Amino acid sequence: MLSRLRSPGKLALDLYDRPQVIKPALAEINQAWYGYWRAVTEITARLGGNFHWMGIWSDRPSTDLQSDFSCMISPEMFDEYFMPFIDEQTTMVERTIYHLDGPGAVRHLDSLLSLPHLDGIQWVPGAGAKPTVEWLPLLQKIQDAGKLVYAYCEPQSVRRILGELRPEGLMLVTSCGSVEEAERLVENVASWT
Repeated sequence: MLSRLRSPGKLALDLYDRPQVIKPALAEINQAWYGYWRAVTEITARLGGNFHWMGIWSDRPSTDLQSDFSCMISPEMFDEYFMPFIDEQTTMVERTIYHLDGPGAVRHLDSLLSLPHLDGIQWVPGAGAKPTVEWLPLLQKIQDAGKLVYAYCEPQSVRRILGELRPEGLMLVTSCGSVEEAERLVENVASWT
């Protein structure tokens, strides 16, 4: 949110030129975000659950968290300025999943995995990066930390990914070129597990 208000370039400069304004601004944004989230959740709770842009349904309050700006800063800056507010968000909402977007964000994974109330990580390789199947050690690390994994993958990679990751807490999202191809994939997955 702060990156959108200031622009990524200006926020990056603010971290050097005016670091004293960052934490108070983030604290104010966190409270505004939570108020908005709570108001929307009260409306959608009448439906018996809620979901967010990732399409994950939950019978308890949930949300996705992200900081795509994190790709522009060091782990030290991320930990000092952003992690306290992400941690706070994980305690404000009962179920949370973090949108880890691209190789530039991977440097913050250990910090994110240390959050006791963060339930999962959504991994998106990003434009031009290796496909998800080439990031299996990263996905295994997420699972080994006790977190859920949500990942996009190509249909031809599903079997290998299922062979190397535990199915518990794993959500793979893929797309097929036809209904028939999708039906074959579903049938094959049933026989692989």
